[in-house]
Amino acid sequence: GRGKARAWWHNYDHSRRGLERYASPGHARQILASYKVAVQKVLGEQRRQRILGFFCVPNAYDPEKIAEVYHEYTAWSTDLALAAGASDADAVSTNFDDDKRHTREYYVLKQVIASGYKVHKHMPQFMLPRCITPTGYLNEAASLYHGNEKKHESRYSSW
Repeated sequence: GRGKARAWWHNYDHSRRGLERYASPGHARQILASYKVAVQKVLGEQRRQRILGFFCVPNAYDPEKIAEVYHEYTAWSTDLALAAGASDADAVSTNFDDDKRHTREYYVLKQVIASGYKVHKHMPQFMLPRCITPTGYLNEAASLYHGNEKKHESRYSSW
């Protein structure tokens, strides 16, 4: 007999809060592609540091640089998670009434507006609000170590 067919989201080796069946396969492919790029960039930086270390270059090994590389390629995921959480909170507070709750896209748009219309350089295409033209890119490195927690608190607490 034929086994139970696998759902499309099983092809991506990760979970999206258990809501995969409600997400678009296109969005999942973009998220997976972004994750793979981030991993490749980190491996490239590790390789670079090993080569420099092999040639006895001072301070060749820099774990903070590896963290910065990964953050540069994944910072958008924090905003996506915050927008999804805000939308989920709306869903609960409106008793799951789709006419009353705000969507994840609504909250992503609020984030972009709050940032002065700047976006993450490596964010997946599906996250870019269609109704605006970005004015530039967010400074990912600055958000990694300098006030990251406070930035998110103030940026999202007004919702």
